[in-house]
Amino acid sequence: MKNKFEFKNEKTKILIMVILLAGACFLTYYFHAVLGKGTVFTHFFYIPIILSSLWWKRKGIVVTIFLIAILIFSHFLLRTDVETINDLIRAPMFLIIAIVTAILSEKILKANERIKKERNFSANVIASVPDSLIVLDRHLRINKVNISFKNIFGIEPENAAGIHITDILGDKDGKLTSALSQLIGTKTKIENFELSYNSEKFDKRIFNISARGIVQVEKNGNNYENGEEILIIIEDITIRKQAEETLRRFNEELEQKVKERTEELSKKIKEIEAQRIVTVNISNDLEKTNVKLLKEVYERKSAEKELKKRLHELEIFYDATLGREGRIIELKHQVNELLVQLGKEKEYNV
Repeated sequence: MKNKFEFKNEKTKILIMVILLAGACFLTYYFHAVLGKGTVFTHFFYIPIILSSLWWKRKGIVVTIFLIAILIFSHFLLRTDVETINDLIRAPMFLIIAIVTAILSEKILKANERIKKERNFSANVIASVPDSLIVLDRHLRINKVNISFKNIFGIEPENAAGIHITDILGDKDGKLTSALSQLIGTKTKIENFELSYNSEKFDKRIFNISARGIVQVEKNGNNYENGEEILIIIEDITIRKQAEETLRRFNEELEQKVKERTEELSKKIKEIEAQRIVTVNISNDLEKTNVKLLKEVYERKSAEKELKKRLHELEIFYDATLGREGRIIELKHQVNELLVQLGKEKEYNV
């Protein structure tokens, strides 16, 4: 379809150029042969020269060469009696204008192709982004959306155009509308705007909305006008928020358990400290008691030692005493025996 349109468009250009060239030939003949003038009509040549250079770039210079050939041919064939070099001066001017126009046209074409490629690249990138991208007009109505928009909101991209953004996201408190309205006609942005969304497909979702104003010059037909749009990026952060909430609860529970465990440990530490104090006191008492016992044992040992010494002395004394008495008795027996032998009476009764 596109090739067919381009073919028809090319045929139209050729037809227009043929008409213009025919008109240039007629005007050249009419002014040179009939009126005998060589001015004014050559300004008409600029139309086919510029158009051919715009349409066919450097190939269009052929049209310029054709017009120059007609002008020079008519100058020498039909105006032989007129001494003027204006026609010869106009010929290189036509060529210069054609070359400059062709070069500029080629640069414009390359620039447009580059812009087209960049737009295609941007469109492919936008289409592949997992987040929903929405372009709003200055009335906060949707102009464009990417494919991810459908996956979340269930609306086909071609059916989303014209829908007010609040009809999709909701805005009971008006904060979203107020924030987006401030971006219109500016290049400012908003970030980390969280919004709860009740989805029939995915239940409750939490979105993180980032948006920025876009101010650009757009071509509207043959006129250029400022485009005031807003680009919105909607990131589904439901899973992240749930994970953060789970982590928060876990930290609270962990903190609670740590506080309870700390109290238990503190209580046990106090009990152990109390037991330690009691043990120390007992140990001190035992130490004092043991010193006292040691003293008593020492004194008892000393007494026992002294007693043993005295007993030993008594034993010695006793042995000494009993030995002396035994010798005395023996002496008394000897004395009695001697008295008997002498015929005397015993003196000792033993």
